[in-house]
Amino acid sequence: MAELGKVEQNLEVVARSLSSGHQAMLIQAINHIGLEGLRDVELFKLARMRRMVPVVILLATLRFENDFVPREAALVLAAYRSLASKMMAPEIEELGQRSPVSQLVRAILQDDKDMLKPLRKSRLDPEWLFAIELAVDFNRTDFARDLVVSFLEKKPSALEVILVIQSLAARQKYLPSFVDLMSFVQTMKALEKAFRPNSTPELLNKIIYHIAEAYELAGKYDEALAYCNRLTETGVSTSAYFAAARISTRAGKLDVACQWFNGFVSGLLERELSETGNAAEVSSASPQAYKETSFPVSHAREALHDLCAILEPLGVKPFLVSGTLLGYVRNGGFLSHDKDVDVGIFGWDDQFNIFDALQRSGKFKLKFESLKGHKAYTIPVFHTGNQMAIDIFLYHEVGAKVVTGVNFEWGFTGTFEFSPFTLTETEFCGTKIWVPDDIDTNMAENFGAHWRVPDPDYQSHLESPSVSDKGGSVHMLLTWDKLSSGLLDKKIAKVRRVVQFASAYEDNPLAPSRALCERILQWCDVQEAKSNMLKKVFEHA
Repeated sequence: MAELGKVEQNLEVVARSLSSGHQAMLIQAINHIGLEGLRDVELFKLARMRRMVPVVILLATLRFENDFVPREAALVLAAYRSLASKMMAPEIEELGQRSPVSQLVRAILQDDKDMLKPLRKSRLDPEWLFAIELAVDFNRTDFARDLVVSFLEKKPSALEVILVIQSLAARQKYLPSFVDLMSFVQTMKALEKAFRPNSTPELLNKIIYHIAEAYELAGKYDEALAYCNRLTETGVSTSAYFAAARISTRAGKLDVACQWFNGFVSGLLERELSETGNAAEVSSASPQAYKETSFPVSHAREALHDLCAILEPLGVKPFLVSGTLLGYVRNGGFLSHDKDVDVGIFGWDDQFNIFDALQRSGKFKLKFESLKGHKAYTIPVFHTGNQMAIDIFLYHEVGAKVVTGVNFEWGFTGTFEFSPFTLTETEFCGTKIWVPDDIDTNMAENFGAHWRVPDPDYQSHLESPSVSDKGGSVHMLLTWDKLSSGLLDKKIAKVRRVVQFASAYEDNPLAPSRALCERILQWCDVQEAKSNMLKKVFEHA
């Protein structure tokens, strides 16, 4: 099975080549990915879940023509062609009224769920799972619910039920907001009820977790938290605490989210500290984990050049900010430990023109969710050619300050206040661009008085003097977020830095307690001991 990241990349390559309309580009993409990559079942599944109909039809055709499970490929191909062309394919017609796939395709084409009634008299067969998936993949969660009701009436085995649950759970995050999300929730609850008599606690908890996420997707945060509570009461699901923190944040209950994060970090530490390293763990570890990674400067140069070239005709003046500006001042280039490119734009009213121009260029990938009008502070974009990320920060005039910030994925915003500044034109890495006229002041407000001293572990969202909400719920929520990500990624230096920062807020009820911080530092000591031991093993290998 291919790694998910590679599958995602391959899917993007195929999708871009198809959308281009050029056969030569499609052939080039197919040759680049190779037959093994194209036959990967995960690529096929992901294309279906992400509703990439042309890609699914292409992959199904390739699978059929090259004898990769030809019967399954033929069924998918016929169903997708029927729904894409809005006309029943002969192969689907021939399946008859007792076929869940045939009746579902008819129901979707005629928008008539009564077409599904004959299925109550049909028998269970492997087509049922595909039909339920197909209903979700074509945004008919209401039809999927009716299919599941008929499916459950036939008394399927526990294994058959769990296969449907797992398939729907995998599709959950790809559901668009305009579908009938409550029908999806009801479908998952019906499956939970059917599975419960035969369930093991571990499997049942996974189903409950999926239902919590389904409620979250539907915007029913109180119901989602109720299901998270069910999980935390069992004491077996650390991930439930993380989900509850995320859901509470989306609901605007940031103080409550900090409490859930406390539970998540405590549970994570308990698990980590109870696991001790052994010889097998050492010998199976990869020396790749200890290689230094460097920032891809050539990619950053290309992405920044393309961005500025697209924005110049609009009269927009992008200027260097944050870590990219720091690199410009300190060494005339990008910082070696940077992760992306940071530029700023004055005002929010140009965001729509900027978005449109970047989208039309085909050189950048953007998310429509970043368009938030006067509430927008960041527009994250990705260069389609080399995947370099650029964060475009929008600067708003607020009183005697200019304010920018980050619109976080969970629906909250962290803001930063700076003294007003004008722009000076300059050149950076071969591209004409602008910088603040008083760089010293801007850098000091962003990184503190000692900004000229390299500090790769600096946590801007927490430590910057420009943070608007020092000690407040957003500030503390970000503290928990940085702490959690550091623990999960085993970034010891980052975790120690966040603990050091948090110690200044130990009297704040939203901050990590002193006792928890001590446990975290104990974890850091254990991780450092393991890391040093592994390095010695690889040095003498």
